Amino acid sequence: MLTYKMSRREKALVLVFAIILVAVAWFVFVYQNTTDQITKIEGELSTVQSQTQLMEARANQIDQMKAEIEQRKAEGAKPVEVPEYDNIQPLMAQLNRIMSAAASYSLSFDDLDTSNAGYVARGVRIDYESSSYEAAESIVDALAAGKYPCRVDTISINDKSTKASSSKDAPVSASVHVTFFEKTS
Repeated sequence: MLTYKMSRREKALVLVFAIILVAVAWFVFVYQNTTDQITKIEGELSTVQSQTQLMEARANQIDQMKAEIEQRKAEGAKPVEVPEYDNIQPLMAQLNRIMSAAASYSLSFDDLDTSNAGYVARGVRIDYESSSYEAAESIVDALAAGKYPCRVDTISINDKSTKASSSKDAPVSASVHVTFFEKTS
């Protein structure tokens, strides 16, 4: 049998090598794994915090909407039933009835917006002429208070009088964009 006795220097080198080997193994298997997990968990935590803030904002918005609904109910407003999709015939009848107060009018329809799940938004641009500012304003009020739920997006009323000083009884031209809502099955 061969017996070899290591010198003190060799023992020190083996000990240093073993310490380095243990340190490298610890670094690779423990430290890097732990820091990777910490980074991953911090990323997930950040995502969860963002989602929590978004949900809190939505909850606050829902609470505000509920409060506004209750306020409107207390004021005597009646809820409006959202019609089923393809409500164009009854909508046209309502628009024709309301716009009969105008001297002349034209309607142009936007493409349907189906980006909201369960609902379709039907945009309508209405250009009309009216005998006075009050008459034009009453048409806008009638559109907003109509049977079908809508949002009045833009209103533009222009005086058509040729006089330097305009009057409230002067003829006006108006343009209104209204979005009507319908529900899908």
